[in-house]
Amino acid sequence: MSQNPQQNANRNDEVVKAFFLGRAVVETALEGLESAFTDFLSTLGQLDAERQQKMREFAERVVAKAEQARGQAAQEAATAEKLDLQATIDNLRAEIAYLRTELQLYRDRQG
Repeated sequence: MSQNPQQNANRNDEVVKAFFLGRAVVETALEGLESAFTDFLSTLGQLDAERQQKMREFAERVVAKAEQARGQAAQEAATAEKLDLQATIDNLRAEIAYLRTELQLYRDRQG
């Protein structure tokens, strides 16, 4: 069974068409894969940026809370110091009053 040149040409043409069709399928699949991979990397970068932002915000909240607590502690210490100072003044006034009384009693006995 011998094939005529026309059938050989048609067969070769079909092989060439199949080759280019296969090549187009592979190229299209690779383009889709490339696009999906690019989207994945973009999403990954976006998630990383969001994570960094949340960590930055968390750190800022921690620092703000620490500063607020430090300020409150300083204010409480100042108030306590003021109360201690007032107690010292009251004690000194009481001692002065006692010494005046004792001094008056001493003078009255001497006198």
